[in-house]
Amino acid sequence: MKQLLQTIPIFILCFQFLACQHAKNNNSKVPSLVDKEKTISATNNISAGKVELNLSNDFYTIDQIDILKKDAGLHNIASAEDACKKLQNGWRLPNSEELTLLFEHSNELGDFTTRYYLGLDFDSNENNQKVVYRLDIMNGDIELLQSNEEVNSVYGFRPVRNHQP
Repeated sequence: MKQLLQTIPIFILCFQFLACQHAKNNNSKVPSLVDKEKTISATNNISAGKVELNLSNDFYTIDQIDILKKDAGLHNIASAEDACKKLQNGWRLPNSEELTLLFEHSNELGDFTTRYYLGLDFDSNENNQKVVYRLDIMNGDIELLQSNEEVNSVYGFRPVRNHQP
């Protein structure tokens, strides 16, 4: 019995090591259009890279708005804005009305890989401050994100742009 009790701590350490390795390997498999080889740092150590698209097939047009048919990865607001800049051609985060379009046309837009999706508006005051939202793709609820923790958390996002024929 004494010998068995001495080997238990070693077994636990080996198990913890293997569990950490498994988690580390699985975290790298988050679906994304972002090229992990060409990344740049954004705030909170979230990274965004070059987004590769075949634009002839990868967007859906609704009410003169093009919406990507694939998620563009998991991002906080800063890295999502950076990813949109890398897409060029007017891609941006959806505003609250466009988030509603995402939900209403979710069947036509392909698979969604996470539950919450980022959106961004600017207030109409002189300050033109950012207003960050998240869409619950399961039920269509749009929530205003107010705390720094909420705003800096990672969510999925689908870039949009004004339709370009």
